[in-house]
Amino acid sequence: MITSIEALRHKLHAHPEVSLEEIWTTECIYEYLCGFEPARIVKATSGTGLVASWHFSDTGPCIVLRAELDALPIHELGSCEYKSQIPGKAHLCGHDGHMSILCGVAEALYQSEADWQGQIHLLFQPAEENGMGARQIQNDPAFSDIQPDYIFALHNLPGYPLGEVLWKDGPFTAAVIGMEVEFKGIESHAATPEKGVNPAMAISQILQSVKDMEIPDEDSQEFCLITPTHIDLGRDSYGVSAGHGFLRLCLRTWTTEKLQTLQNELHALIDKICEEHSLPYGITWKEHFHATSNDESANQIVLKSAGKLHMPTRCLQAPNRFGEDFGLFTDHFRGCLFCIGAGEQTPPLHNPYYDFPDDLLEPAINLFFKILDELLNQKKT
Repeated sequence: MITSIEALRHKLHAHPEVSLEEIWTTECIYEYLCGFEPARIVKATSGTGLVASWHFSDTGPCIVLRAELDALPIHELGSCEYKSQIPGKAHLCGHDGHMSILCGVAEALYQSEADWQGQIHLLFQPAEENGMGARQIQNDPAFSDIQPDYIFALHNLPGYPLGEVLWKDGPFTAAVIGMEVEFKGIESHAATPEKGVNPAMAISQILQSVKDMEIPDEDSQEFCLITPTHIDLGRDSYGVSAGHGFLRLCLRTWTTEKLQTLQNELHALIDKICEEHSLPYGITWKEHFHATSNDESANQIVLKSAGKLHMPTRCLQAPNRFGEDFGLFTDHFRGCLFCIGAGEQTPPLHNPYYDFPDDLLEPAINLFFKILDELLNQKKT
C-alpha cells in the first residue's frame, strides 16, 4: 500500500495548485478514492474539495478526518525527481503528504474487515493557506448533513523527531488576521510638501507604536505579534511628495477573543495617528484564521491510539504560532489538530527546499486508523 501512496504523493507534489484553484487536485483525489468503494463521494458545489464517506451503521459516532488540498505561491528550489512542474507554485507545507495520508486511510478501510458502528467522512478541504477553505466547506450545501461527533486533523512539523506526536489541550494554533491600511493623502511637489498630505510620517509612527504594543512572550496568555509584511508608498519620482500608500500588517494572538481586542486597539491607534496628520484612510481585514482550540477528550483519543502504536508523544508548552483554518471547525465541533514530527533536520514549512518525508506516511495512516478503531469499535466498550 505504501508504495502506491508514495507514488500518489509524488504525483500531487509535481502538480501543485494554490488556494481555490485545486481543480486538478480534486479530480486526482476523486479518481484515486473511487477504487476503494466508499459509500459515496461528494464534490463541493461552491468550488474545489470533496468528502468521501463510509457508512457502517445508522448508530454510532460520526467521525471526520480532514486534509488540505492547496499548495503555496513559492518557487521550489529542491532537487527531488518529482519537483513541482509549475513555476512559482509548490507543495512546501506538506499538504501533498496530508492528502496522501487520508487516501491511505481510505485504502486501509477498503482492506479492513472491521466490524464498526458509525460513519466516517474523509474531508479534502481547499484553501487552507488563505483561511477561506474551512468556511467554504461549512457553507457548502453538499456537506450540510455532516455533523461530526469528532473531527481530527494532523500537520507535519519539521524540527521534531520523525513520527513524534505533538499535542496540547486548549489553544493549539494562533488566531491570525491580515490588516491592510490604505492611506488616501494628497500628492504635491517635493519642493512644497506642506501643500499635500504625505502618509510617510504617519506610517513611521504606526510602525513604531505597534512594536510597543507587542507581547512576544509565548508563555503569556496576552501573547501578540504584529508583523509588517508590506509597505507601498508614493511613486518612483523624486519630484513628487507621496500622497497614496498601503501598509500591511499580520496580527497573531493565542485566542480569537484576544485577536479581536488587538484589532480594536490597532484600529483606534491608526485612527488617532491619521487624525493628527489630517490623513484619510481605510482598513480592510484579510485572511482570518480562528485559533484552533483542542478538545481534551479528543486529545486523549489521539494519545491512547499513539500509545498502542508505540509512537512517542510530546505535550507542547505553548501553541504553535502559525495560523490554521481548522480553528473554524473546532469552534463548532469537538475535535483536535495535532502535529507529527517531520524530522529534526527537515527544512521548515514554507521553505523553498522543504519536502514532506515519505517515511511519515505509514505511521500517520496507522495513527488515523487506530483513532477510528478507538471510536467506532463498539466491542471495546
